[in-house]
Amino acid sequence: MSSGVREDAVTSTVTDDRAPTRDTVRSLVVKAAFTSPPATRGEIAMRTGVSIPSVSRAVKDLLAEGLLEEGPVVARRGAGRRSQGLLPARALGCVIGVDFGPAMTRAVCRDMAGRILTTWEGETPESGEAEAHVRWIGSVVPQMLGSGLMDLPVRHLVLSFPSRVTERRAGLFDVRDGARPQPQPIMVADELTRRFGFPVTFENESVAALVAELDAMPEPRPYCAVLISVSQRVTAAIALGGVIMRGERQAAGMIGGLPFGGSGEPVSTALTMPAIARELDRIGLAMTGWNELISGDSSSERIDRIRERFIAGLTLVTAAVAGSVDPDVVIYDGRVLPLVHQVLDDVRTRLDGVLPVVPELRLSRDSSLFSSANGAALLALDAAKRSLLDAVVGAPGGQVRVLSKPNAPEVPDLPGPDTDR
Repeated sequence: MSSGVREDAVTSTVTDDRAPTRDTVRSLVVKAAFTSPPATRGEIAMRTGVSIPSVSRAVKDLLAEGLLEEGPVVARRGAGRRSQGLLPARALGCVIGVDFGPAMTRAVCRDMAGRILTTWEGETPESGEAEAHVRWIGSVVPQMLGSGLMDLPVRHLVLSFPSRVTERRAGLFDVRDGARPQPQPIMVADELTRRFGFPVTFENESVAALVAELDAMPEPRPYCAVLISVSQRVTAAIALGGVIMRGERQAAGMIGGLPFGGSGEPVSTALTMPAIARELDRIGLAMTGWNELISGDSSSERIDRIRERFIAGLTLVTAAVAGSVDPDVVIYDGRVLPLVHQVLDDVRTRLDGVLPVVPELRLSRDSSLFSSANGAALLALDAAKRSLLDAVVGAPGGQVRVLSKPNAPEVPDLPGPDTDR
C-alpha cells in the first residue's frame, strides 16, 4: 500500500488448463510491476501465478515498449544470483502534489516509480480571485520541473486545501482565517485540467497528510488511524483498513466547529495559529508569547491560560474522534506541532480519565511541513497508475502510447512568489 488508499493486490493465479494469452500475461506482469516497485521477475511470477519463462518474455516486450525499466539489483538470501528489479519507466512521466496553504504553498513531484524528483516551496498569493490562483498555479508547474524534468509528461496533479473539498463542487475555497468555505465562480480543477491537458483533482490537506503517514508506516499498519491537523483550521482524517473514510455530505473530519467552553465557542478558537496569535496580541505578548508557549517556561498567568485552553481543546477534539471510531493511533500534524509536542503528555493524562482505552498518540513523522504535499503526490501517483493500467489492459493488442513530450499548458509563465523572503 503506497498511499494509504487500498489497491487490489495482484494475487491472480492462472488455474485454467489452457495457457493464458500473451495479452493476459502482459497485463498481469505490468500490473504487478506497477504495484510494488521494484519487483523482480521471480516475485512477479509468485504473485501472478504465471511461469517465470512467460514473465521473462512479457518483461522483454515491456522493456522494449518503454513501459518498464530495470532498476537496482535486488539481493536475496541464500544461493542463487541476484535479481534485477523492475520499475515503471521514467519516460512514462511524473505526478505532482501541491499543498495550497493560506501562507505557504508546497509541492512534491514524483516519477511513476514513486521516487521524489523535486520539491518546491513559495508564498501563497494573497489574492482571493480564483482566476489569479489558476494563473499562479500554472506558473508553479514549470518552475518545479525546470529544465532537467521538462521532458517528462505530467500524468496527474492533486491540490490539497485546508478546508472541505468535494469532487462535485471542485471550486477553489477561500482559505483565509475566519472565512466561510465557499466555491469561487470558476471551477478551478476543471479549468486547470483544461489548460494543462492532464487531470487535476482536489483533496483535503488532512487526508493528504494521513496518506503520507500511512505510506511511511512499517507493516503491519494499524487497522484504524486518525490524523488531526492543527494549523489555520482544525480538521481530521480517518482511515479504516487503509481506506480513507468519506461521508456523502463531506462532514467527516470537520471538527473545528465543536462547541468549547462555557460560551460554546468553536474549539478552533483555542487551537489554531491565528486564534492563538490574536490572544497573544491582545495581552501584549505577540513577540515573545509563542516561544514561552512552546518552551513551557513561563511566569505569566496569561500565557498559562492560553496553554490551558489549548490543552483542553486538543483533549476535546481527540476524545471526540477517538470515542467515535476507536483508532489504534492518533497522529497530530500541522503548523502548531511544536506546541502539541510540548503538551502531549498532559493531553494523554486527561484522555485517560475520559476514554476506556487511550490510543497511541504521536506526532507526524514529517517535520518538514511537506506532509500534505507528499500525500497529495501519492494520491496523484495512484490515480496516474490506474489510468496507465487501464490503457495497458484496454488498448488493442495491449499497446499503450508512451508520451515523450511534456504537456503544453495554455497558462503563460508568470513570475512566481519570492521564495527568498
